[in-house]
Amino acid sequence: MTSDPVKPDARRSSTARLGRIFGLTSLFSDFSYEMAHAILPFWIRHLGGGAVMLALVEVVSEAARISGAVAVRKGTATGPSLARKVRIGYALAMVATPAMGAATASWHIIVLKSVSWFGKGLRGPARDTLLSERIEPSLLTGTFAFIRALDQTGGILGPALAVILWGTLSARTLLWSTLLPGLVSIYFAHRAALLAAATPRLPETPAPELLASRLPQSDERRFRLFLVGSVLVRMGLFPATLLMFRFEELTDLTRFTGAGFVLANVAHVAAAVGLARKGGTLSPWTIAFAGSALLVPSLVLMGIAGGSHPLYLVAMSLWGMSDVFLTVGQRALVARLAPGEDRLRAFSLFEIWGAIGVVAFQPAMSFLWEKGHPVLGFGGAAAAVAVGTAVLLASCGPERHRIP
Repeated sequence: MTSDPVKPDARRSSTARLGRIFGLTSLFSDFSYEMAHAILPFWIRHLGGGAVMLALVEVVSEAARISGAVAVRKGTATGPSLARKVRIGYALAMVATPAMGAATASWHIIVLKSVSWFGKGLRGPARDTLLSERIEPSLLTGTFAFIRALDQTGGILGPALAVILWGTLSARTLLWSTLLPGLVSIYFAHRAALLAAATPRLPETPAPELLASRLPQSDERRFRLFLVGSVLVRMGLFPATLLMFRFEELTDLTRFTGAGFVLANVAHVAAAVGLARKGGTLSPWTIAFAGSALLVPSLVLMGIAGGSHPLYLVAMSLWGMSDVFLTVGQRALVARLAPGEDRLRAFSLFEIWGAIGVVAFQPAMSFLWEKGHPVLGFGGAAAAVAVGTAVLLASCGPERHRIP
């Protein structure tokens, strides 16, 4: 094992810059995608699709994300190879999103979003592996949170611009206009990938080896429990598009529906900023459990809200906060539980099984919706989160009290 040749102050400066550039990449990427996402339910309806088509878009897209997460493991796991996959992943997403403006049938959206989500599955594990191998564990949670904060800042600016321009510009024109922030995102993705590839890896430290058959049975079981619990919890974190579709279907208030989505992103950013500042003093287990505790009431409120404006806004706000707590906490746990040589595989498995959970749940939710039982669907999602939280609790053991 070789020691890290980089001085601590120089490394901290380099990794802080790495976090900032990846954050800017996410900001402009989410600006582009979420600007399209805010009007996607209405665009699908305009093209003749309904709730089933919307759920089908999500299911097929998640399947494409699984394919991307499988593909990222092919080849070497070196810095340059991972950096290349990051660039390709962002480029695919940023080309497919504005192309939705050329759609003339709802199935075109399925194809284009699948291309975008394949890119997401490709770049996510590669980026998270690059960061976890180069950033000290005590700073990693804060870095993930900082990236999420900028990511969702784009998630505020993009939908807000779409809401402001809605009615002034056509939906098709709005979709095409997402190309500009997408190009900026590709530029920052290129810079971030180059910097990550050039930053030396941290020296290896002993860690639980949880991913191979050679491992002790107790460790293997623990990691399996972690994956199962994470999948169940994320089954309840289905896309906000469905929450919006539910409210807009009942009220036909397009602008207010979009405003709720913006509010969810504001809550997300506020939570992410708080984690970026305090994340180093909190256990990732605590952060993940807090996300579950926020998600359950969000789902319950959405199920009983009907056309209630206040309940819709509260539910969307809780959803936004739960999303960032779950995302940051669980990703930090993947980096913590997996040794360096297995980390890409760990992040890939996390991406794959999270997507499988969505693919398994979305058709059931859509079926209940079409049959007039959306409350039962939201209740089932809340139950999945509760069971998943119990499984995660069983997998964490005494580590939940340990500060990273």
